[in-house]
Amino acid sequence: MKKFFIIFGSIILVFFALALILPVIFKDDIKAIVDEQIDKNIDAHVYFDADKFDISLFKHFPHLSVSLGDFGIVGKNEFEGDTLTNVEEFSVAVNVLSAVFGEQIEVEQVLLENPYVHVIVLDSGQANYDIFISSEEETSPEEESESSASAKINGWAIENGHIIYDDRSLATYVDIQGLNHEGSGDFSAKNFDISTQSTIDSLTVEYENVQYFQKSRVDAELVINADLPSSTYTFKDNYIKVNDFTLGFEGWFKMPEEGYEMDLSFATKENDFKNILSLVPGVFLEGFEDIKTEGSLAFDGQVKGTYSEERNLMPGYKLNLQVKDGMFQYPDLPTPVKNVQIDMLVDNMDGVMENILLDLKNLHLDIGSNPVEAKATVKGYPDSDIQADMKATLNLGELSSAFPMDEYELKGIYSLFLKANGVYSDANKTIPQIDANMSLKNGYVKYTEYPIPMENMEFAAKVSNTSGKMNDTQVLIENVNMLVDGEPLTGSGKVYNLDDITYTFDVNGTFNLDMIDKIYPMDDMKLAGKIVGQVQTSGKMSDIEAERYDKLPTSGKIQVSDFLFEGKEYLAHPFKINSANLVFNPKEMVLQNYNGSIGKSDMQLTGKIANYIGYMLSENAVLKGNFAMTSKYFDTNEWMEEEEETSSAPTEEETYEVVPIPKNLDFVFNATIDKVDYTNLELNNLTGKIAMKDGIMSMSNVKFDMLGGKFAINGAYNTSNPEKPGFEFDMNIEQLSFKKSYESFNTIQAFAPVAKSIDGFFSSGIKIKGALNKDYSPIYETLTGGGDIFVNNAQLKDVKILNKISDLTKIKELNNPALKDVMAHVTFKDGKMHTKPFDVKMGNINATVGGSTSFDGKLDYNVKTKVPAKYLGSSLASQYSNLTGKDEVLLSFNVGGSYDSPKIGRNKGEESEANKALEGAKEKGKEAAKDLVQDLLNKDKKEGDSTSTTPKEKVEEATDKLKDLIKNPFKKKKDN
Repeated sequence: MKKFFIIFGSIILVFFALALILPVIFKDDIKAIVDEQIDKNIDAHVYFDADKFDISLFKHFPHLSVSLGDFGIVGKNEFEGDTLTNVEEFSVAVNVLSAVFGEQIEVEQVLLENPYVHVIVLDSGQANYDIFISSEEETSPEEESESSASAKINGWAIENGHIIYDDRSLATYVDIQGLNHEGSGDFSAKNFDISTQSTIDSLTVEYENVQYFQKSRVDAELVINADLPSSTYTFKDNYIKVNDFTLGFEGWFKMPEEGYEMDLSFATKENDFKNILSLVPGVFLEGFEDIKTEGSLAFDGQVKGTYSEERNLMPGYKLNLQVKDGMFQYPDLPTPVKNVQIDMLVDNMDGVMENILLDLKNLHLDIGSNPVEAKATVKGYPDSDIQADMKATLNLGELSSAFPMDEYELKGIYSLFLKANGVYSDANKTIPQIDANMSLKNGYVKYTEYPIPMENMEFAAKVSNTSGKMNDTQVLIENVNMLVDGEPLTGSGKVYNLDDITYTFDVNGTFNLDMIDKIYPMDDMKLAGKIVGQVQTSGKMSDIEAERYDKLPTSGKIQVSDFLFEGKEYLAHPFKINSANLVFNPKEMVLQNYNGSIGKSDMQLTGKIANYIGYMLSENAVLKGNFAMTSKYFDTNEWMEEEEETSSAPTEEETYEVVPIPKNLDFVFNATIDKVDYTNLELNNLTGKIAMKDGIMSMSNVKFDMLGGKFAINGAYNTSNPEKPGFEFDMNIEQLSFKKSYESFNTIQAFAPVAKSIDGFFSSGIKIKGALNKDYSPIYETLTGGGDIFVNNAQLKDVKILNKISDLTKIKELNNPALKDVMAHVTFKDGKMHTKPFDVKMGNINATVGGSTSFDGKLDYNVKTKVPAKYLGSSLASQYSNLTGKDEVLLSFNVGGSYDSPKIGRNKGEESEANKALEGAKEKGKEAAKDLVQDLLNKDKKEGDSTSTTPKEKVEEATDKLKDLIKNPFKKKKDN
């Protein structure tokens, strides 16, 4: 026996040792398999905390537990950055023995802790949950059957889940918060029961912008029998409780190969009238439990038949709702809502919409002494036979005694009487015969947070149709009167002929915009000012749709004073109208005495606006205007979109986004502006015509003073394609400073950097066009055009190109020369400014300059200079003059490199006159050398040996002098 216990104990120890060691040994291998399967099967970003990946035999002993911590899936492509799911912990407990020895794997439990799921379906129908990579391998039905029966799940649970379903293709939004769910079922069996229990702390359901549930509580218990071979699911003991409304249902639901079959019935579990009130949004509030109620409730229904989109089949359905002797009264309020009677049936059991019946047999309730009664029957769809009868008289002052309305104060008598009988058919253009009247007398509305009430409210409206034809319908609105902040507002109108809706309205009144901010404060917007208006308008819907706006007579006048609009989300700077008068008729608006500002820019306008009705009613209509505009100061920088906000005025380094000219504007401004700020430039005394049309802003005879010079411009700024803006200008410039132009224009910096080294002024007539970057800078490669540049009198200082030529020729006069009466012609092409050869005089030196500068600063110029021979020295000048018969030397240079780092070289492609003269001098020099040597020898013979210099040395000395003269013809010699 002792030996038995020793052996048994050893086995136990080994088992526990293996239980501890094996998960650790195989943990990395299992994690690698998980990673591999994720990469192979899921097209999304999947993450989990490797430190929270755990395998254990003790957590759910004797089952093997595998868990992932901080597990999540994030979408790709269209859903990049959108989280599909995030789970704090996902764990699975598996029966090890079933996996090793059994025919199927038995899963003891699947648990999700704090899961977050956000399903998104785009308008196109594409969903963010479609992340599984399809396998190219086909699976046979037998294999699928074996696979489906290979696992048994004993239970699953969700703790504190949050699920959002956002289906934009169906305009459906569901938000489930605080979901706790438990379920069990033997999925390995062919017929088994699924049992679930669920609670939801907050359920919100919205469909087509209508909210059906708002943060409702949900408690549900479902027992469903699943018959897998026939795909039939039978509901046993079930209930769903929403707030205090409990609904039980039974029946079955079947999923054959095509469509869905069903036979389901449902009914309320309780019959207290209070329960249905809990479903009404806004009723289920704090204190609802204390509401006093009476009355009974019956609600039941049935859904039976087949749904098949392919066969265009819908199941039949029926709903019954009955409330008898209902009453509810809020605590601390004196007046109950009583005598609530509802008897309603919705019947469409054959599933054919043409046979639907909505029968509101009775609706009655008394609010204090105010009764509300209604009956209505609607048969069929889309052609509907309608009978309706409704009447109500409400003392609005009594509503606050029956409903919690602490924030509102209401007064007045509201009445409604309606009778309708007949067929509504859009195809046949018929409508029920209608006799309806609605009125309000002595109305008063005030919200406690808003100090401005609407007082003395009165209106009367009548709807009538005696023939049942749409074009005989009339809606009369009479005697609309009210006081808003002490200002009167009146109106009347008529709408008739629903076959082609025809209208006429007349509105008069004063409106204080300050009231809007007081009644409805908006943090991101501010409105102020007063509008006094008289407007009369009429027309037909057919004319609006056909854009026959000339047939929509509208007239009146509007006076605006002290108007202010602020809202950075809508407009970068405050927009003000100090005063303006607007008189309009169907064709145009006449703007008189407009005085206002936007940001720092002031404007005074007079003019006309045409096609304003079409512009307001149609997306494609063009608004036309012609104005005379004056301004003391206009800051265009406020109209540009800076890439980054700055607190100071724009500088050269700041960039702007292109502001497209609206294509639906056809405006002309005859402008007179004292001062304009444009980027880092200041324009003064601007006059001219500025027009906007088809996305193009054009300028005609626009004149202004800038940088000390005078400008006259004709041209255009083109944003018809905002991605490729362009410009085209014809400019005349008078007396513009070289240095200021270099500091202000990047085009000058690119193509004429020498301007920064010139003291003086130039004039120019130039035509140029090209494309723009989004920061308004030109794209140099696209520039074309050209013109003339004239320099009357200027001084060059420290020009490196001239300094290098001076160093090479030893001619000091080329340093800092003056320019006078210089004319140059330039053209732009292929990203270069080409300069046609032109003559220039620098001191006593004449030169001809021509070539090009590329936008990246590379130089390619030829310079030819005529240098007076006297700069060669008196001895050589005399010989050069004797040899050529001229008093000037022609030199030719090539200038390369860049302006700040020029490269100067002799132009080898062209022989100068000096070079030719030197060749002649060499030939003549040979003869002169012979004569010189012979003269020296003869002289030595006469003098004998009185000197120490030998004849040979004298010959060598004379030869060296001659060589030096030939090699360095421009080196100055001292006359001996």
